[in-house]
Amino acid sequence: MLKHVCLIAVALFLCACSTPRYQVVHDFEPPLGAGGAACIQACYQDQKSCQRDCSGSYDACLAASRDIAEAEYQAKLDLHNQALDDYYADHQAYLVQRELFQAKQQLLLNQLDQAHHRCHREGQGSYACKRARELDAELSQRHEPTEPVKPQAPSLNDEVKRARSGCTRSCDYCDDRFRSCYTSCGGKVSTRRVCVAHCE
Repeated sequence: MLKHVCLIAVALFLCACSTPRYQVVHDFEPPLGAGGAACIQACYQDQKSCQRDCSGSYDACLAASRDIAEAEYQAKLDLHNQALDDYYADHQAYLVQRELFQAKQQLLLNQLDQAHHRCHREGQGSYACKRARELDAELSQRHEPTEPVKPQAPSLNDEVKRARSGCTRSCDYCDDRFRSCYTSCGGKVSTRRVCVAHCE
């Protein structure tokens, strides 16, 4: 049964790997006449200008994101330093509480051990047995103090990545604008899908 399942999984994987992949291709048919050619040339110039502006906008976004990230990092670092001061104070108090807890815990365990021995000698109805039950109940309800968690320091790299996530490098709208310009000049733009991988 397991072998059969594995064979099915392998078959599905191979099938997925061999699925044809397609890409959209645009074909351009220029308009007739010198006027149409000049118009198309202007479309090309506009496309180049659009791509330069797009690239410049991306570079400007990256530069601005660095400043934003550094300001955000500094603000988080200030908060972190305050939290760190609180942590050290809480941790010091925790160490004191833990030491007191452990000392009291050992005292109760010693008392319980003595009570059990006396209970065994004096019988179930004795005060020692009652005291042993009381100590058992008290010990079961005791909990060691919780150690405070040290705050994690902010990361400038993380802030830079977060700020840069809003910067886009895609200039596809320049191609859309070019095709629109091309058709407005009297040219024709057709679209077709072309297989680029795992084609039959």
